[in-house]
Amino acid sequence: MTADELMTSATESEEFYRDWAGLYDQMIDWDARLQSEGPVLTQMLTAARAVKVLDVACGTGRHLAHLAAAGFHGAGADVSAAMLEQARAVVGPDTPLVRWSMEQAMSAELAAVGPFDAVLCLGNSLPHLTGDDEVMAALVNFWSLLTPEGLLVLGLKALGPMSATGRDQLPLIKCRDPAGDLFFVRFYDFGRSDAATADFHLVIIGRQHPALAATGGVRHVVNPLRVWWPGPLASRVTAAGFERVAVARDLAGAPWRGPNDGEDIFVTAHRGSSV
Repeated sequence: MTADELMTSATESEEFYRDWAGLYDQMIDWDARLQSEGPVLTQMLTAARAVKVLDVACGTGRHLAHLAAAGFHGAGADVSAAMLEQARAVVGPDTPLVRWSMEQAMSAELAAVGPFDAVLCLGNSLPHLTGDDEVMAALVNFWSLLTPEGLLVLGLKALGPMSATGRDQLPLIKCRDPAGDLFFVRFYDFGRSDAATADFHLVIIGRQHPALAATGGVRHVVNPLRVWWPGPLASRVTAAGFERVAVARDLAGAPWRGPNDGEDIFVTAHRGSSV
């Protein structure tokens, strides 16, 4: 893919998320996900004595709403104004929500509501930063936003192991909607000449759905994503100033043993004394 094509894809993706933010939650079974992740995340934050929690790339705010119900004081940041609009409807008027991209210079608005006892970046958000400088800038921002000994939790797809074992497709999702059924097709193209990145394809099909009427009932977006292996990711987190860096294949902390171990990487780390 050429640089011009990548730019087109990025622009198209921004427009796409703006247009379909109202459908995003239909792609995810939040009840099942929070039933699985919620108790583990709550236990982890409680063990870290966290009170104030920042959800980076918070999307539609579902994790924030769960944390608020569990007694934590949350704040959210996301680059998408459309997603933040959805999040506001979910979390209510009192939760701080800031439009900010994690690799950019620190937002004064975000710094004003920090520091935080924990920073979360879940949902395969970090891999959207494909360059080393961008990744390090984001990790240093996370470090800066934390209190001393504050906790960082990262969650992302294990694209390195998935590529090595030929796992390039995610399960088809069918969502029944009164406006028209929706199908979400997701797969990775690991055939780029740059092995450090892969193309993530998201195809949404809804022939009768009004949200897709302008594109004939089909929308296809391609985003480049960073391909991470557990070891190199942990090394970057350490280089950003974090200590007690641990890598796992699930949120509960099950250790990585090999490329067939799973489709996710979770990293926990604590802010060190210097960056």
